[in-house]
Amino acid sequence: MMTLRIGTLRTCCQLSRLGMRYCKSLRTKSQLIHVVATDEYAAETEGYEETSTSTYEPEHDCHPSADVLHELNRLLVHSCSESIMHSSSFCTNCMAPKVHSVDLCSYCGHLASDDPKLLGSLQSMNMLLDASSQHAQLTSASSQDTAVTRVVFASDSRMMLHRTSLLGYPERPERLQAIIAHLSNTQLLQQCTLMPCREATEGELLAIHSPELVSALNSASASIASELKRDQNGSASLTEDQQICHESHAHIQEAAELDSVLRVLDPSMLIGPSTATAARLAAGTAVDVAVAVATGRARAGVAVIRPPGHHASYNRAQGGCYFNNVAVAARAVQSLEDVPEKRRVMIVDWDVHYGHGTQEIFDEDDSVLYVSLHKRTELLYPSDVNTSVEVVGQGSGQGFTVNIAWDVERNSSNVTEGDYMSSFLHVVLPAAHSFQPDVIIVSAGFGSAEINIAGASSALSPACYAQMTHMLLGVAPVALMLEGGFNLFETSRCMEACLRVLLGERPPQPPGGMTESSAGWAAIMNTMQIHGSMWPALRPLSWNGWLDAVKEEQKAQNVEGSEEESVEDEEDAQDECDQSAGP
Repeated sequence: MMTLRIGTLRTCCQLSRLGMRYCKSLRTKSQLIHVVATDEYAAETEGYEETSTSTYEPEHDCHPSADVLHELNRLLVHSCSESIMHSSSFCTNCMAPKVHSVDLCSYCGHLASDDPKLLGSLQSMNMLLDASSQHAQLTSASSQDTAVTRVVFASDSRMMLHRTSLLGYPERPERLQAIIAHLSNTQLLQQCTLMPCREATEGELLAIHSPELVSALNSASASIASELKRDQNGSASLTEDQQICHESHAHIQEAAELDSVLRVLDPSMLIGPSTATAARLAAGTAVDVAVAVATGRARAGVAVIRPPGHHASYNRAQGGCYFNNVAVAARAVQSLEDVPEKRRVMIVDWDVHYGHGTQEIFDEDDSVLYVSLHKRTELLYPSDVNTSVEVVGQGSGQGFTVNIAWDVERNSSNVTEGDYMSSFLHVVLPAAHSFQPDVIIVSAGFGSAEINIAGASSALSPACYAQMTHMLLGVAPVALMLEGGFNLFETSRCMEACLRVLLGERPPQPPGGMTESSAGWAAIMNTMQIHGSMWPALRPLSWNGWLDAVKEEQKAQNVEGSEEESVEDEEDAQDECDQSAGP
């Protein structure tokens, strides 16, 4: 029988025990339940009933107090740093294995002694605790002058509670911590309007995902939490490390049939007691940021969220993605009734990995334009699906999937910054202006900014991402949603560059220049060739468009030549007539 592989972490156990002790001393158990969003393992309250995973509906107006969140963050960051940062055999920055416990990472050049600087202190994380009070500022500003709110920003340390014991796993909580610390140190976070984060409602999730997927994720996560709780009460026995991919099919069957769970949760997915909570928070945060931008309450928005989402499809959690945050946000924007017609949403996915989940969800939808710039190689997930330029959508959605796919394996040359710039100038912007979106949601993955162990080999600079953000702002309001990017230093710098542009700064020129490579231009030409008939703005530079232009020029020259010959014939005839007439 197949078994669902569930990942947990000793840190989760430590955090839960700390949380329970804190809960007893604080005497605000109901508040703590809201903090951990009904994760049973972290609350030991009298008369507490487990939330039904199939009918889960979070309360929008319930925000935990700053004191409770501050203490939870302290416990979280302390336990994470103690168990991961200092005792790990992997580089904190890029998660490459350390060689003989050397301080310097031979892969990315990071010094272990710089870990505190990379991850920052609690001060930057605690800035987000004031989001509830900032929310009143946002509401007030939106009713008076939208120019007051240039950028809304949202993140939540509760998303850091989702983690796995799989050593070296790149999608880790420290991604959020490093980004927030960096944006705080550069004084950019202080220039944004902070928004509180909430969990997506069941209705918002079901607008994109199947009931089976939503229920299965909640069930799997809750079953792990229950087992941890039993372990803490002494009624169950787990290994000391809560080992990688714990085979928990026995207690999963208590919540749902294993076969049905495996149909919607890929066996490779790593699930812990707080995974469902973090996934709902990520989706709900994406919704609120996108809605604020789409309705004009903010000119732009940023959601630093995890787990990522663009691999998750309608009925499948896969590739480290549980709910498709960008898709949930796009559909929520379209469900607003403040305008007579459904809003047109453009999704730009510049993550190095192909967002096949997003593409599948909107495969037959002509109200959402999905544009992806990604690499094709067996080293990159997803390698078992069609990620080529030939994927254009189906039915009414034909032409509304635009893939710019660089085949890295066929070409020895790497993808350059000029390739990205040229792609935007010749494909992304013409298609965007033709589509005329009301809002642009970016699946902002930064895997192409570094050479990392996840299989991406690139060297895009933060300036390149800044330029792409700047070009999109010329089309429609932009909301950035964090996807991938596992080198903490590079990801933080790239997010900084994008945020500076959203705040109104002029983007710097990419150091790699604006000239595309021959392989890059071939991929761009392929996209223009295929989509030229669907998006006329792409046709002039496509191969067919070029041939047609040559033919038209030749035809015009032939017509001009014929007219000249006709005039000469008439002149010759007139001369002959004059000669025959005589003097």
